Amino acid sequence: MKIFKTGIAVLSVYLVLQGCVAHRIHDEVKANLESCKTELAENKKAKIDAETKLNELREQYTKDQKALDGLKRDTSIIGSNYRNLTQKYDKLDVLNNQLMDRLNKLLVMGEKDNAKLSGDLQMTQEQLLKKQDELKLLEAKLIIQKKELDELAAQLKAREARVNELESILKQKDAAAADLKKKLQDALLGFEGKGLTITQKNGKIYVSMDESLLFASGKTNVQPKGLRL
Repeated sequence: MKIFKTGIAVLSVYLVLQGCVAHRIHDEVKANLESCKTELAENKKAKIDAETKLNELREQYTKDQKALDGLKRDTSIIGSNYRNLTQKYDKLDVLNNQLMDRLNKLLVMGEKDNAKLSGDLQMTQEQLLKKQDELKLLEAKLIIQKKELDELAAQLKAREARVNELESILKQKDAAAADLKKKLQDALLGFEGKGLTITQKNGKIYVSMDESLLFASGKTNVQPKGLRL
């Protein structure tokens, strides 16, 4: 009789220990799942933030590109005007030199011809001075336009680098989320339909576990498949 009572006590202790092990394993699995779900939520938020910033940068990049194209067109027009004006200036300069030569040759001629030639020369010189002023203005505009072009090009380059950086971050976040989901699936899908239910909704993974996965009907000892969790 004493031996029977001792056996019952040992069995009771065993069952209690088995139940504790099952609950401890269940708590560990639950803690791991919560950790994975938290990490998934953080990755999802970081991805949304990065996508928002990426869209803003792309929009600004498009605006800057349009502004750069317009500035290039304006610079091209100014450059064309500058070249045309330079050609006209060169022609006037040639004409001025020709008139100077004629003036020197006609110094000994009558004052009437000399006066007419001097008038033509003065008019040409005035035109040259006017063209010089116009050239200086165009040169100043070209310098300003070039500076603006360089600054805008530098901004575009910086934004393009930032866009590439954000795209790389998004790819890393996607890869991390995919890897985490695969780990969850590899760890739990073997039990799906056998007392464990796994559902995915709105980017989250939900896991529910039946007691039958740990304990047989009417039993208190942990089943082998429950211990594998």
